[in-house]
Amino acid sequence: MKIVTLLIFITFLLASMEAKSETKYFDGTYIFFGAEVTNGTSNVCEGESWTGGLINNDKLTSNMGVYQNLLTSGNFNIQLRVTHHSCLFNFDKPSYNAAGVMFELRIF
Repeated sequence: MKIVTLLIFITFLLASMEAKSETKYFDGTYIFFGAEVTNGTSNVCEGESWTGGLINNDKLTSNMGVYQNLLTSGNFNIQLRVTHHSCLFNFDKPSYNAAGVMFELRIF
Protein backbone atom coordinates (compact mmCIF):
# COMPACT_ATOMS: atom_id res chain seq x y z
CA MET A 1 0.00 0.00 0.00
CA LYS A 2 2.84 2.40 0.80
CA ILE A 3 4.40 1.81 -2.63
CA VAL A 4 1.08 2.48 -4.38
CA THR A 5 0.65 5.72 -2.42
CA LEU A 6 4.19 6.78 -3.30
CA LEU A 7 3.65 6.04 -7.01
CA ILE A 8 0.40 8.03 -7.05
CA PHE A 9 2.14 10.91 -5.30
CA ILE A 10 5.03 10.91 -7.79
CA THR A 11 2.57 10.81 -10.70
CA PHE A 12 0.69 13.86 -9.37
CA LEU A 13 3.96 15.64 -8.66
CA LEU A 14 5.26 15.17 -12.19
CA ALA A 15 1.91 16.12 -13.71
CA SER A 16 1.70 19.30 -11.64
CA MET A 17 5.14 20.63 -12.50
CA GLU A 18 4.42 22.55 -15.64
CA ALA A 19 7.37 23.26 -17.90
CA LYS A 20 6.51 26.97 -18.01
CA SER A 21 6.01 27.36 -14.26
CA GLU A 22 8.57 29.09 -12.11
CA THR A 23 9.94 27.16 -9.14
CA LYS A 24 10.16 29.22 -5.95
CA TYR A 25 12.00 28.28 -2.78
CA PHE A 26 11.18 29.50 0.75
CA ASP A 27 8.22 31.49 -0.58
CA GLY A 28 6.71 32.61 2.71
CA THR A 29 6.19 31.73 6.36
CA TYR A 30 2.62 31.51 7.66
CA ILE A 31 0.84 31.21 11.01
CA PHE A 32 -2.61 29.70 11.41
CA PHE A 33 -5.34 29.35 14.03
CA GLY A 34 -8.46 27.23 13.85
CA ALA A 35 -11.20 25.34 15.68
CA GLU A 36 -12.60 21.90 14.89
CA VAL A 37 -15.49 19.77 16.11
CA THR A 38 -14.98 16.03 16.62
CA ASN A 39 -17.71 13.39 16.31
CA GLY A 40 -16.99 12.02 19.76
CA THR A 41 -15.02 13.23 22.73
CA SER A 42 -11.82 14.90 21.57
CA ASN A 43 -8.67 12.98 22.41
CA VAL A 44 -7.05 16.16 23.74
CA CYS A 45 -9.82 17.06 26.23
CA GLU A 46 -10.15 15.93 29.83
CA GLY A 47 -11.96 16.97 32.96
CA GLU A 48 -14.04 20.05 33.53
CA SER A 49 -14.10 23.32 31.67
CA TRP A 50 -11.73 26.12 32.63
CA THR A 51 -14.75 28.45 32.31
CA GLY A 52 -16.09 27.23 35.68
CA GLY A 53 -18.92 25.22 34.12
CA LEU A 54 -20.20 28.09 31.98
CA ILE A 55 -19.16 26.24 28.84
CA ASN A 56 -18.42 22.50 29.00
CA ASN A 57 -17.70 21.04 25.59
CA ASP A 58 -15.28 18.16 25.14
CA LYS A 59 -15.78 17.98 21.36
CA LEU A 60 -14.28 21.34 20.38
CA THR A 61 -10.55 21.45 19.74
CA SER A 62 -8.34 24.32 18.72
CA ASN A 63 -5.20 24.25 16.65
CA MET A 64 -2.50 26.73 15.84
CA GLY A 65 0.86 26.59 14.28
CA VAL A 66 3.36 27.79 11.76
CA TYR A 67 4.46 26.52 8.39
CA GLN A 68 7.35 27.37 6.13
CA ASN A 69 7.03 26.97 2.40
CA LEU A 70 10.03 25.06 1.05
CA LEU A 71 9.17 24.72 -2.64
CA THR A 72 6.39 25.86 -4.97
CA SER A 73 6.25 24.66 -8.56
CA GLY A 74 3.10 24.95 -10.62
CA ASN A 75 0.27 23.47 -8.56
CA PHE A 76 2.56 21.72 -6.09
CA ASN A 77 3.91 22.89 -2.71
CA ILE A 78 6.13 21.35 -0.07
CA GLN A 79 5.93 22.82 3.44
CA LEU A 80 7.43 22.23 6.87
CA ARG A 81 4.69 22.46 9.50
CA VAL A 82 4.45 22.57 13.31
CA THR A 83 0.96 22.29 14.86
CA HIS A 84 -0.33 22.47 18.45
CA HIS A 85 -3.76 21.00 19.28
CA SER A 86 -5.64 21.65 22.51
CA CYS A 87 -9.16 21.46 23.91
CA LEU A 88 -11.04 24.69 23.21
CA PHE A 89 -12.99 24.98 26.50
CA ASN A 90 -12.10 22.02 28.73
CA PHE A 91 -8.72 21.34 30.30
CA ASP A 92 -6.18 19.55 28.13
CA LYS A 93 -4.56 16.19 28.41
CA PRO A 94 -0.80 16.46 27.89
CA SER A 95 -0.29 18.57 24.77
CA TYR A 96 -0.58 17.11 21.34
CA ASN A 97 2.07 18.75 19.19
CA ALA A 98 3.12 17.59 15.76
CA ALA A 99 5.90 18.51 13.35
CA GLY A 100 6.15 17.25 9.83
CA VAL A 101 6.22 17.79 6.11
CA MET A 102 3.13 18.56 4.06
CA PHE A 103 2.82 17.93 0.34
CA GLU A 104 0.06 19.98 -1.23
CA LEU A 105 -1.35 19.62 -4.74
CA ARG A 106 -3.88 22.20 -5.95
CA ILE A 107 -6.38 20.37 -8.19
CA PHE A 108 -8.54 23.32 -9.31
